[in-house]
Amino acid sequence: MTAFFAKRLLSLALTLFTASVAVFLIIHLVPGDPVSLLMKNPTPEKVAEARARLMLDRPLPVQYAAFVRNLVVDRSLGRSIVTTREVMEDLARSWAATAELAIAAMLFGIVAGLALGVWMAARRGQWPDFAGNVVSLLGLSIPVFWLGLVGMLVFSLWLGWCPAGDRLGADADFEPLTGLLLLDSLLQWRLDVFADALEHLALPALTLGAIPAAFIARTTRAAVVEALDQDFVRTARAKGVPEAGVLFHHALRAAMGPVATIAGLEFAYLLGGAVLTETVFSWPGLGRYVANAVLARDYPAIQGALLALVFAVVLVNLAMDVVHRLADPRLSKLTT
Repeated sequence: MTAFFAKRLLSLALTLFTASVAVFLIIHLVPGDPVSLLMKNPTPEKVAEARARLMLDRPLPVQYAAFVRNLVVDRSLGRSIVTTREVMEDLARSWAATAELAIAAMLFGIVAGLALGVWMAARRGQWPDFAGNVVSLLGLSIPVFWLGLVGMLVFSLWLGWCPAGDRLGADADFEPLTGLLLLDSLLQWRLDVFADALEHLALPALTLGAIPAAFIARTTRAAVVEALDQDFVRTARAKGVPEAGVLFHHALRAAMGPVATIAGLEFAYLLGGAVLTETVFSWPGLGRYVANAVLARDYPAIQGALLALVFAVVLVNLAMDVVHRLADPRLSKLTT
C-alpha cells in the first residue's frame, strides 16, 4: 500500500506540473489583451505601464517562472486583474459554493444511479430493464444547460416549487462559517436558513447530477449483471442466501470497483460542467468565476481557478483509486 500511495503522489505532482504549463501556455496564446479590455480610455503609455506592472511584457518563460515562484515561495496565485484581490481570496469565496453544488449533485447521482442500475440488473431482459435503459439514455443525451433551462421554466416559473437562482433568498440574514450553507446553517441551528438553502440547491443539483446518474446507472447495471453470472453468486444461492442478500451483499459489492471509478470520473465532470450550470442558475461558484475571468482575459484568475480544479480532480481520482482498491479484494491483496 505504501508503494501504491507513493506512485499516486508522484503522478499527482507530475499532473499538476503538466497542467500548470498547459494552462499557462493556452491562456497566453488566446488573442486579446486584458489591459486594453479593462481600460476605458487606453493610451499607449498607460497600456505599456500596466503591462509592465503585470509582467505581460516579459517573455513567456520568465512569466511562468515568476508564477511558479509566487506559488511555491509566497503561496500566492497572483492578483486578479478584474477584482484586484488575491486570486486565492477569490477562490476561497467561490469554492465553497461549487463544492456544495458538486457534492449534492454527486450524492444524487450515486443514489439514483445505483438504485436504477440495480433495479435494471435484477430484472434484466424485462420491461423495467428496457425502461431504465431509455431513462439513462435520455439522461446522457440531454445537454445540461437545456435541462437547467427547462427545469427553471417548469419548477420555478410554472409550479413555483424552487427558486430560479442564487444560494439564499434576498432577505436572508445569515453569516456563514465555512461557506457551505447547509453545514453552516445546521452548526448554527438555523433551520430556516437550511430550508432556504436546500430549496435553492435542489434544482441546480438535480440538473447537474442527471448525467452522472445516467452513467452510474448503466455502469452499475453492467457490473451487477456480470457479477450475477459468477460462480460465487451461484454458490451463495446454493447455500440458501435470499435473493436480496445475493443482489446487494454479493453482486453489488463485487460491482463497486468499476462503479467507484466511474463515480470519480463523473465528479470530475461535475466540477467542469458546473460552469454551465452555475451560469444558468446564477450560482456564485468557481465555474461562474472562471467564465467571467475568461471573458475578461483575467490571466491570474484563469490560471489559479483552473489549477484549483485540476488539483481537486486529481485528489478525487486518488480517493477513488483507494476506494476501488479497498472494495475489490483482488486488488487489496496486491503489494504494489
